[in-house]
Amino acid sequence: GELAELSSELDIRQQKLDEVTMKISDVESFVKDISDEAYKQAVEFTTARAGEIVGQVTMNSIDFIDDNLRSNAERYTKNNVLFAGSVLKALRDKVREALSHIGARIKEKLLEPTTAREAKTIIEEKAAISIKERLAIGKKKTDLTRSKKETSRDFIK
Repeated sequence: GELAELSSELDIRQQKLDEVTMKISDVESFVKDISDEAYKQAVEFTTARAGEIVGQVTMNSIDFIDDNLRSNAERYTKNNVLFAGSVLKALRDKVREALSHIGARIKEKLLEPTTAREAKTIIEEKAAISIKERLAIGKKKTDLTRSKKETSRDFIK
């Protein structure tokens, strides 16, 4: 009678616990799988933008120097202005040449095993926290639903 019913309920709860445990294990595996891909995508995005940003900042700095030189040209000899102009032109050319290598160097550094491992660990930790928070929210909702059902059952009696 009652003992068989309790045993059956206990078996059902154990089965549900086993299912949840398996789902959590699946989620943990999924997080590890996606952390690798997420890091690769972040590296691609970062390296693509890094060269562009460094180049823009550097060129802006050179332009500032060039503008300053031109606006104060009367304070310098013509030869000095021409020399500075040719130096700035050569500097712009060197920067453009170097920019093609900056993204590759950053990518190389970010993909070093130690750096990649540290970043992936952070991604996994953040994802695990997010998953635990969502599970906690789900548990609260379930507890609230259960509480409402029990209250309505008590009310009906």
